[in-house]
Amino acid sequence: MTNDARVIAGTRRMETDSITVDRPASTGSAVFPVTTASADGTVYAVMIAESGPLAGTSPDGHDLRTAVLDRWPGVRVFERRSTGVSGADPRGYETFYVELESSGCRTDIDTDAVTALFRP
Repeated sequence: MTNDARVIAGTRRMETDSITVDRPASTGSAVFPVTTASADGTVYAVMIAESGPLAGTSPDGHDLRTAVLDRWPGVRVFERRSTGVSGADPRGYETFYVELESSGCRTDIDTDAVTALFRP
């Protein structure tokens, strides 16, 4: 199945779930909520919810991507991020989306493109 939103056919569905990421730099692991996008029962993309300004430093992109791919092999992996410029006040920051590449690098992606992938 292709990852291009323009050609994903079939009955599309979004569901919530979670992943657990081991955080070697800190104690224990962290659970992140995710949204899965599927067509005819096959997940093709996963969006990791942002940690928020209170969570501090985000986990390594490679660790996040690995946790997703361990559960859903071959999917595109996205992360919702925030500018976090106003500390703990969620009304004062803007969100944006990145795609997690195989190297763990976070690559900017157009909001409209992400929206198209996660539209039921």
